[in-house]
Amino acid sequence: MMIYEFHQKYASVRSDELALFSFWNEGEKEFCEACDDDLQIFHGVLFAKNDEVYSLEEDEEGLKMLRTK
Repeated sequence: MMIYEFHQKYASVRSDELALFSFWNEGEKEFCEACDDDLQIFHGVLFAKNDEVYSLEEDEEGLKMLRTK
């Protein structure tokens, strides 16, 4: 599962209602010429079903898989 792989690869994580997950490593930055600054790189996963945000809180099987990986 991608969430498990990202947990292994990135030191920091934040989730919102078990539907949107953001992962990052401090120091993984990219220089933005337009803003003349270093920007933190984030990697995200959004769960969707039928073109709508889908929270794993509503999915007992999905939650079980997320917690066991």
